[in-house]
Amino acid sequence: MQNPTLVACIFNNASSAVDAIHELRGTGFSDDQLGIVVRRDTDEHGTNALAREIISDLLGAAGICLLPDSEINIPIKHNEPVTIVKTEQPQEKRSTGIIIGGVIGGTLGTIAILQPPEIGLVVVGGILTAILGDATPGGIAANFLHMGVPAHNARYYAQKFQEGCIIFMVKATEQQQEAQDILHYHRAHSIEVH
Repeated sequence: MQNPTLVACIFNNASSAVDAIHELRGTGFSDDQLGIVVRRDTDEHGTNALAREIISDLLGAAGICLLPDSEINIPIKHNEPVTIVKTEQPQEKRSTGIIIGGVIGGTLGTIAILQPPEIGLVVVGGILTAILGDATPGGIAANFLHMGVPAHNARYYAQKFQEGCIIFMVKATEQQQEAQDILHYHRAHSIEVH
């Protein structure tokens, strides 16, 4: 049997999630071990406040200005090239989005705004970018199941995601306890090792 390697949790505060990212990176976790996802739109009233904050905090920490009138907050950084890739997936996947990469000072490597089928617009970063960009049929719970999260936890994370919370995941082996301690310190809840 394979040892658990995924630490998953929920944040209700974008600043706490960003602080956790910075501390995890400062203690040796690499960008390809971290992942984050939050709904961009929670209801008919507009953009999820946590999604706005997570974009602003992550990109702002890298010294990147956001276009104030941009619907998708594409970043601009003076005197540095900006890599923006518009993705068009095959029709059967029906996933389109803007991937913003190479301009965020190493924080999670890539921040993306994607629209996977059955999920809607999401702000995603790190290890979850490829998984959600791949758009496993069946919604976000199916994506979590695909990562090895047990069914009851996957359904719970999917429910919290639908409510607009930030879902945060860390790939860890020997550093599982350290990851849990850092996440707990930064006010994450529902911390589980899978």
